[in-house]
Parts: sequence; C-alpha cells; structure tokens
Amino acid sequence: MKKIKGICIAMSLSFTLLLPSVIQAQGNELDDISQEKRFRAELGLNTDENFIKDVNKSAAFVERKKLFGIALNDDEFKDLNNRNQVIEDAKKLRDGIIQKSLKDVFGGMYFSHNSSGGVLKVGITQNASKNEIKQNIQNNFPHKNVEFYDTQFSYTQLEEKKNELDKYFANDPTKINYLELSVQENKIVISIKENNPALIADVNEKFGKDFVQFKVDNSWNPVDRAIIGGSGIRSDSFACTSAFSARGRYDSNYYIVTAGHCGKLGETWYYNGSAIGPVTKYNNVNNSDSMAIQTSSDNTTSRYIGSLSVRPFTEVQQAYSDLVGDYVCSFGDTSKSIRCGTLKNRNISTGLFGPWMTNLRSASFLSQRGDSGGPVFKESGYNSALAGVLKASGPNESIYSQASLVENDLGINAIVGN
Repeated sequence: MKKIKGICIAMSLSFTLLLPSVIQAQGNELDDISQEKRFRAELGLNTDENFIKDVNKSAAFVERKKLFGIALNDDEFKDLNNRNQVIEDAKKLRDGIIQKSLKDVFGGMYFSHNSSGGVLKVGITQNASKNEIKQNIQNNFPHKNVEFYDTQFSYTQLEEKKNELDKYFANDPTKINYLELSVQENKIVISIKENNPALIADVNEKFGKDFVQFKVDNSWNPVDRAIIGGSGIRSDSFACTSAFSARGRYDSNYYIVTAGHCGKLGETWYYNGSAIGPVTKYNNVNNSDSMAIQTSSDNTTSRYIGSLSVRPFTEVQQAYSDLVGDYVCSFGDTSKSIRCGTLKNRNISTGLFGPWMTNLRSASFLSQRGDSGGPVFKESGYNSALAGVLKASGPNESIYSQASLVENDLGINAIVGN
C-alpha cells in the first residue's frame, strides 16, 4: 500500500508529550491564518489578517509555501531568500574558519529574525582579542548584517558543562523537565517543575552558578498520543503519525519510523485498517525518541506530505549542519496542515515522560495531539531535507529528535530520492 504523512527563576513555556489520540482535528482557514500570523510575527513580517488573506489569494504567492511554509508577496519572498542565504553562509563560516582557528573564543552563533531582515549574532568570549577576531570573521563572511556579542564562556566550555549535567540528571530525570545549551543566553538553561532551593544550591555548587540559569515550568503534562511521511498510523491502543520510510543499515528489512513513546517492541501497527507490521527497533533514550515498524517494501516510499504537495525527501539533514534561526516545518495527522517556524535550540536534554535523552531540537512551530512521530523537514526549492521526528509540543515551540541521530540509534537509513 504505497500511499501518500539562571540563577534566575522565571516562568516559561509548557510542553505536552504528543502521546496517542484517536481524535483528529481538521485544519481550517481560521487555524491556518492563526498559524501563519504567528510565524509572520516571529519573522517580523506583516501580521494584518486582511493582508494575509489577500496574499493567500495569489497562486504565485501561495506557491512559495513550498519554501517557507507561508504565502509571501514578492518583497517578502526576496527578503526571506536573502535571510536564508545568510543562514547557509553562516553554517559554512561556523564549520570552516571558526571551528579551525577560533574555537577557543567562539561563544555561539544564531540568526535573529526581525522586520529589518534579520541579523547573524556571533558570540565572542570576553577575554578575546575582539578587533582582530571580528575582522577575521568579516573578511570571510559575504554579508554585512552580522553583530557580535560578548560571552562569558566559549561554546566548547558550554558543551563540556552540559555533558557533565547530563550525567548528573540522567541518574534521576524526574528532578527537572529538561536542560538546554542556549547560545542566546550563553548558559545551560534548566527547566524545573517548581522552585527547588536544595536542587538549585546543589547544582550551583557542583557545576558553578555562572554556567546555569533556572526557570520554573509546572505545566508539563502528558496528553493523549494520536505511509508517506505524515500519515496517520495506529496500533490496537494508540495512534501517532509516521515520519519516514527506511531500510536497515545492518539488515535488508524495510521500516516505517515514528516516535518511540508512541508504542513498544513487538506490537503491530496499522495504516487505513491494514497491518503495517510489528515494532522491531526501539529507542527512547540517548539521542532520540524513535521506533521502527518492520514492513514490506510496498509500504515504503521516500515521499512525505510537504508544503502544497506530496514530494520526496532528497536528503537527511546531518546533526552538525543545522543553525539556530534556520527554517523548519512539520506535518502531523491531527493538525493536517504544514506548521513552520525557526530552529530555537539544537542541544536540549530531557527526561520528561521517559528516560534521559540529549541532543534534541526545539523549533517555534506548534503541534497538536496525535502529531507525535510526524516528520520535521527543511525545504529549499526542489530539495527537501528530513530534519527530524516530532516528540513533544507546548504553546510556544515543539521538540523533535534530529533525523541523522534517529538513523544512528535505530541502525537504519532513511529512504530518500525520487
């Protein structure tokens, strides 16, 4: 059946695990306008509802959803293309001269979107010889919209500290919601369920209070979990969304991949009433929340439900290649619409609703019950990169497992290409 789916205490976002649900909510015009308005606000674009409706009346403007997930007029389209080029060049800068010669003073990098076209933010440690470093970067970056900010720590120092904290909290994940390496804050941000002076004091003493920032979030709750990527699939008890098809890296079997929290080893899953097969690969720890349902080759495809059309994944985004500020989208069986946003964090750890996991991503798009396991992707013209598998969502952003880490954890290779 080849078918088309601190110390600083602050109140923060709440997430819900996208657990199984049999209730499907149809996308509608009002919801689509609301989602588009939200993404436009993040990008600094016009958010007037009448303007958005007018833009969506043009077939040419709507066609641009294939690239950015929203309809754009000519000026907006040119603006976002320019931003996208800055982001792509920033990745080359980061992976080139910064990693080779400036790693010890590099404090992080992210693209900040605004109404003036956005700006690349580059962090440099306070003890660095800034003028020489800035000139070196500017000489190797073909854009003027770059700003430098002071950081207390290098990105490498933060990575090392986060690894230490991962080991500390992995012994008892229930102590916190999650922790993340924030390039914007230049700290390890730790989300806790309630103000816990003893825990805060212990972390400060063991790891250094300058490295961490706490925020309180007591609203995390599990909710109901809902064979092309984005299709609704279910077991006898649960329902989720498929992410992508794959082949075994060390065997000749075919698989349908979704989120690991959706099910368990051995159970049979179904699509449109027909059996797909049993779960034979499962991971809900380390770097991904994922599982693979073994099936026949007839049930697999490189295609997924993308912007405006069903299209094939052309590549798998590698874990080292994304950048905070990048555009990403997702499709879930409940939302039944493309939801787009920007990458907010590329190093999140959490023990919510299960074992400790690290190297998760968060993005600003929103999801609903039953979207769990759905594909996260980045589209650029004819290229469609598989970016991840959806895990959890809240009112401000969603969390997903990075695609190449899913492949490694499950021992599979995503099926890509026409």
